[in-house]
Amino acid sequence: MIIEVTYQAKKNATKKHLQYRRTEFFESSTLPDTPTMIKQLSDMRKDFAEDTVLISEHQRDDAYTLKSKGFRITQLQIPILPT
Repeated sequence: MIIEVTYQAKKNATKKHLQYRRTEFFESSTLPDTPTMIKQLSDMRKDFAEDTVLISEHQRDDAYTLKSKGFRITQLQIPILPT
């Protein structure tokens, strides 16, 4: 499935009138939780305010269509915790 993650840069998040959000696309077998995405965005060295991260399943286009439109899709590896 394609995951769409939107967020605001730290400087934009402090200005309540700015609604500009950045978007990253990920491919994953499950919908990740917020702490996982915060770690992923941090590992990618993205400038973001943690409290602005929104995660949803992208249903308009598949991976092939997004890539053909020039979007980058990052493979997300969600760690499996032992039970």
